[in-house]
Amino acid sequence: MGAEAAEAIPDLVSLIRNADTNTLRDAVVSLGKIGLQAELAAPPIHAFLKSTNAALQGAAIEALGGFGSEA
Repeated sequence: MGAEAAEAIPDLVSLIRNADTNTLRDAVVSLGKIGLQAELAAPPIHAFLKSTNAALQGAAIEALGGFGSEA
């Protein structure tokens, strides 16, 4: 994934606001793989750092790492 997947960003951001936990985790991981172009998703992903769900928290950490120091 990467810049070529940027067109999926709006749909993935929508999922992180309205999805079940498994879909949410997958959307967060996907945004991280898209990278810097998905940095607009960083604010809602930051909220998942406080999640009690370890898988979701880990996905948020991985995604933010994919955004680099800009996140």
